[in-house]
Amino acid sequence: MKKFVIFDFDGTLVDTLEIVANLFRKIIKKYGYDNVTNEEIESLRNMNPIEIIRNFKFPIWKIPKLVKNVRGELARNVEKIKPYEGISDMLYELKSKGFNLAIITSNSEHTVKKICDKHNINFFDQVIGSDGIFNKSQYLINFIKKHKLQNQDVIYVGDEVRDIEAAQDAYVEIVSVTWGFNKREVLLKNNPNYLVDKPSQILKLLDKSS
Repeated sequence: MKKFVIFDFDGTLVDTLEIVANLFRKIIKKYGYDNVTNEEIESLRNMNPIEIIRNFKFPIWKIPKLVKNVRGELARNVEKIKPYEGISDMLYELKSKGFNLAIITSNSEHTVKKICDKHNINFFDQVIGSDGIFNKSQYLINFIKKHKLQNQDVIYVGDEVRDIEAAQDAYVEIVSVTWGFNKREVLLKNNPNYLVDKPSQILKLLDKSS
């Protein structure tokens, strides 16, 4: 049985796609780009972060400021952010079955906890906000060491290619969800251990591992 199920937050547990897309449009415009159309936003969902940065020739050194801006915008839009359908029931069932739950996210801990409290999904033993978008693997590795776990004791759940890459770098299993940012096709190309189309499937696969 897995001892810890660790979740990404935005795009995995809660729907922030529209908020992030609108913020992306604003930020890109500040750097002299034309308005980004809905079709272009959809095309980005087939890319990983590096491909998106290359596509817009966005300076790598400005990424920390971008992350800060996204965090601030999400904090200001807490009232608009809701869990995906089925998430609350899935988390409740996992907790009732004895799984320890945690979150590792690029969002801020304060914002995450506020949203969880608002929607009664505060089932988590720990919430960790990372300080970047490319270092989740190190947070996973540190989490495993801190809790004196084996890699096979942990499974990570996320909606993006970078979640797959982080889990693979940390040598933990990854469940990719298809309802978030990256689309099914690009997730499959990056070889997650599992791919699910609805939250209830996470319950089924974890039941099999117990």
